[in-house]
Amino acid sequence: MMQTNTGTNFTKMASCCAGRCKYAFVDSDEHRADRILIGALIPTSFEYQERQRVTEGYELRICSFESRYESWFLNCMADLAWVLEGDAQAQASEDPRDSYDKACKTLLRFVEAA
Repeated sequence: MMQTNTGTNFTKMASCCAGRCKYAFVDSDEHRADRILIGALIPTSFEYQERQRVTEGYELRICSFESRYESWFLNCMADLAWVLEGDAQAQASEDPRDSYDKACKTLLRFVEAA
C-alpha cells in the first residue's frame, strides 16, 4: 500500500524530531479521532495550543507520534473520515458531505499558509 502525505482530511507537516511524524487533520468538536487512535493503540501527542476551529463542528488538530506508527495513523484517518462523513450525512438537510468537505478544504489552506 502506497502512503501519501496529504489526504482529504489530513496533511503531513515538518517534524522537529527525527523518528517522529507530525500531522494536521480535521476532527469533530467531540474529538472523535481520540477514540480511533486510542483503539489503534497509537501513542499520540496532541498540540492543543494549536487547535483552531475550522468550521462549525470541526477543528484543525495537530499531533505527533513515532514514525513506526505512520501507516496505522493513515488507516485511522481513513476511519475518521468515514465516521465524520457518516455524521455529516445523518445531520445534513442539503448536501450530506458539504460541511465536512468545507472543513477539510479549509484545513489544507491553514496548513499551506503556515
